[in-house]
Amino acid sequence: MMSLILLIHKGTSKIKPGHYYVSNLETGQLLQFVISPETGRPCVQVGDGNFKKSQLWIIEEGANGYKLRAHFPGAYIGHAPADDSGNLSPQIVALDNAVEFRLEGGPLEGFSFIPTTNTPDEFALTAKGVEPGHAPVLFTKNTGAKLQRWLLEEDDGLDSLELHQGPIAPNTPLRIRDAVTKTPLQLAFKDTKWPWVRVKSEGDWILEAGFTGYYLKHIASGLYMSLADAGDEVKIRALVLSSNKTEFTLIGDHNSGYSIEYVENRQFGVKLDEDPRNPKNTAFLSWQPDNTHPKWQFETIGSN
Repeated sequence: MMSLILLIHKGTSKIKPGHYYVSNLETGQLLQFVISPETGRPCVQVGDGNFKKSQLWIIEEGANGYKLRAHFPGAYIGHAPADDSGNLSPQIVALDNAVEFRLEGGPLEGFSFIPTTNTPDEFALTAKGVEPGHAPVLFTKNTGAKLQRWLLEEDDGLDSLELHQGPIAPNTPLRIRDAVTKTPLQLAFKDTKWPWVRVKSEGDWILEAGFTGYYLKHIASGLYMSLADAGDEVKIRALVLSSNKTEFTLIGDHNSGYSIEYVENRQFGVKLDEDPRNPKNTAFLSWQPDNTHPKWQFETIGSN
């Protein structure tokens, strides 16, 4: 399942983008994304390793380095403002606020993750110390200490992964509404195969977990939200109900809502159709160059 990464030494270390487990050289604990039991908010820490999905990270190439994206729930490492000691706390952020890292080191001595953006001095990702169970991580002044060194172990495929664990529990009946207008997300049927469908349930959905996102399943018909066409040059695509499954990821939070983004190209997101030709078809897929897609509210409803 796992293989050692290949390294190219040309000043700054280079690695192959992909899925990695990131363990601290000093403590042996794995970098992980969890929901804090104290605050109820996402946080970044190190924890005892058992190779859970919350301990799997996707290393992506950026403009000036690498980005660290949590496989759960598909958001990036950024940082909060500096504290009184001058240290920075990593936090889970959207793509626009992601930190890019320069990597220094190698596979045996470990890599230092050094932010190249939004930091006034040279910091490095640092485990706070050796603590059983789990411990915080910080950005502290780069000294090359073992607590600032990380070993990377590549996961070579999705066969070993659990299903996607996003911010909303799967298989729960939901009504999805535009966060501004409160218009429910509805898609028209392609034919009249389901004449028994009740009008009040046409906007009811459940989320099914995929590998990298969710499938949006229409409860009444048992069909899935899917793309009507796959033309790469089209910046507006119709959405339909289909037996074909299409994965979407949710980016945002419960209070402000979530954007519904196409997993294969996150520049495409679900947008409210403010002037629909068919009143039962209230959304389409829209291309945005900066990934600033509109938000949707997900409301839990009764199963009937």
